[in-house]
Formats: sequence, C-alpha cells, structure tokens
Amino acid sequence: MKSTKPRVKFSFNTNWRKLGLLLLSSIFSAIIFSLVLIAIPQTEKLLKTVRYDIVQAPAQWQQSYILQLTINSQDQSNSANLIAQTESIIYNRLKSYGVETVTFQQTKQDKTHPEVTVTVVSSKDQADIEQLVGQRYFLQFVIRKPGVKFDDTSNPLVNYDISNYTLTEFTRYYFRTVYVTKLRSTSGTDAYFAIYKPWPNSSDKFFSYFDPYVGQEEGISIDGFVNPIMIPTTQIQNSNGNLQRQPFAIALSTDAKAANVQNILLNSGVIPIEYNLSKTNTLKLDGNDNNYLHFVEISAAVVILSLVLGLIFKKKEFDTVKFLFISAIPIFTLITIAKVISYAVLPYDLFIAYVIFLSLNTVYTLTNSGYVTKLISIILLLGIYMSIISGGVLILFYLMLLLSVSLVFDYLYPYYIDLIKESLKK
Repeated sequence: MKSTKPRVKFSFNTNWRKLGLLLLSSIFSAIIFSLVLIAIPQTEKLLKTVRYDIVQAPAQWQQSYILQLTINSQDQSNSANLIAQTESIIYNRLKSYGVETVTFQQTKQDKTHPEVTVTVVSSKDQADIEQLVGQRYFLQFVIRKPGVKFDDTSNPLVNYDISNYTLTEFTRYYFRTVYVTKLRSTSGTDAYFAIYKPWPNSSDKFFSYFDPYVGQEEGISIDGFVNPIMIPTTQIQNSNGNLQRQPFAIALSTDAKAANVQNILLNSGVIPIEYNLSKTNTLKLDGNDNNYLHFVEISAAVVILSLVLGLIFKKKEFDTVKFLFISAIPIFTLITIAKVISYAVLPYDLFIAYVIFLSLNTVYTLTNSGYVTKLISIILLLGIYMSIISGGVLILFYLMLLLSVSLVFDYLYPYYIDLIKESLKK
C-alpha cells in the first residue's frame, strides 16, 4: 500500500492594505518620535558635530539711556506729541532688532530740553542697541560746495564736515521707503545697498536734480556728519531706444549685521526732534538665570490644570490623549526646527507664547471648538500682529506659529488614530 505524505501548502496571499496602513502608521509614528527625541533638552550633545544647547541662553543685561531732547520755541505747544512720536520710533527700532523689554520714563520736565530715560533689558549686542537708541539718524542729501579742496590731505575731515556742503531739500521725508538688499558691486563682490524710492509725486524732481551729478562724489548727511557717496547712473536707454530709470542705489556695507541696523534706522520712522544721548547707566538685573526650564515647569502646571478642569467638568468631548498630543507636538516641532537650522538660542518670547497657547488650547478643548474657531483666532492674531508698527510683537508671531502647527496636527489626529487601529486589526 502506497503511503501518502501530507502536502505542505504555502500561502502567498498578502493583505497589502494592512501592510500599507502599518507602514504609513509606522512612518507617522517615527516622525512624531523623532520630533520628541530631538526636542528634548541636550539630546543634541549626542552628536559631536552639533553645538546647540537650548538650556544656556545668552546673558541678559539691563541698561538705561538718558536722552536730552531739544524742543524749538515754535514746537513747544506740541511738545507732548513730539516726545510721544520720538519714543514710539525708538520703541519700533528696538523691537525690530529683537529687544526683549523696553520702557520709557520722562525724567525731566523742561520746555526746551526735557529728558527721557529709555530702559532696556536684552541679550542683544549692546553697541547696536546704543546706536538704535542714541542716534536720531536724520538723513539729508548734500552737494559739495565749489572752491573747497576736498583732496586736501592735511585736512582728513574735509570730506565729512557738513559746512563744506550745500544742503538739499531731499531728506528722509522725501522717500516712501529705503529698501536695503544685497547686490553685486562693481568690484564683483556682494554688498548691501540702500535703494532710495521717492514718493511718486516727487520722483521726477529727485532724479532730475541728481542727473547732472552722475559719477561725482557728493554726500549724505546723517545727523550733521557727511558720508561721501558716488551718485549712481539712474537713466539708461532700453532696447526700444526709450529712456528709463534704474534704482538709485547707494552702497552701505558688506556686513549683514551692520546693514540690518541701518535698515532699521532708515525705515522705522523719522524722529521729529533733535536729541543727544547724555548718559548711560548699567543696572543690575535680578532673577536672570537664563534657564528655560522654568517655562517647562509653568507649562506642565498649565497642562495638569487643564486635565483637572476636564475631569471636573466631565466633558465627554475632553479627549485627554488628543489634548496632550496637540499641546506637546507644536512646541516639539518648533524646537526641532530650531535645532535643525542651528538657531543658536530659543527666545524667551517663544516659551511665553507657549504658556498662552496652552491656555487657549484648554479653552478650545473644553468648549469643543472646531477648526473654524482656531483658524479665526490665527487670522485675528495675524491682523493684530500686522497692525503693530515695526513688525509686531514676537510673542504674537510665535503664538501664531504654535496655533498653526496645532491646527495641522488637530486635523491629522483622528486619521492617525484610525490608521493605528486599522493596522492593528487582525
């Protein structure tokens, strides 16, 4: 009798849908895990090539600047408004530069020479901030006076002395903006240039005035100190034989940091009155340990409070896992991006914005707010941010970023949970 052995059957039926779901959920989980791992403090020290450390921030300092203002007799009736404008422009300058805290106090009441004290708390460059506070930066184009020996080597200041120049009517008021950008110079190297853009109704007058001086060395006076400039060619003939204007571009600097300071000085507004920096005082800054971990503690407290409120009100809609997910991932994402692009230090404004964000997220969750409500919040914040002169407040900017990232992950969360459930089904 012939024996028969049982045949082993191999099944090659593969559930490709389940495999795809499993792969997709694994990729998404790996991204989230990576965000968390990279964002954790000091994980960057595992790699020798990375020098980022978010625990140590630059030391902050506190300085006061005493400004002595000059009010002309014809302006004394409007002195309060002029002083307010001056303070506003200085504030705009400092906030554009990224200064953390700025306060003003009128420390001396006087009709002709009142004093204003500007107090700054910052970790930014002190020399730049002193320039932004202490310099009026009143700009005026000037023309060389005939008969002056500008090539006199025995007088090194002859090119910078404003008495050797004729003042023109073209001050900073004449231009709607001064656009600072990087361009290729005639020497073949990159440099930063200031492109002067007159108001449309005075453009022809400005260009026509300087056409006879093209190629000549004239000057721009800043607070009475003349910077010699070469008047550029602005009128060229196009391919059709018609004359057209080129930008009126003046070289500023090859250094990006210096160009940024000049950009701020040129475009934060024209200070309406003269003043000088009479004195500076270094002040002691208390409680400055530069440790962002305090914000972590505050954030943790807000999260715990939110969870407790969710339990107290017994909101069915209060999804604890979702709340924690949407609360944590946005800040992890921004910290990870900062590390990847080697952003030297995370600003304190980001952590302050995060505490506000957690509070808003609690309200959204307890009230079961949808995507529309969050989107409206972002649009409102954007409107407030854009309406504030000098580029807005950094806290609002970071808050918008956190809410935007939260909105994306809020949208993806249910799909992610469904993805995991589907991939784990037998």
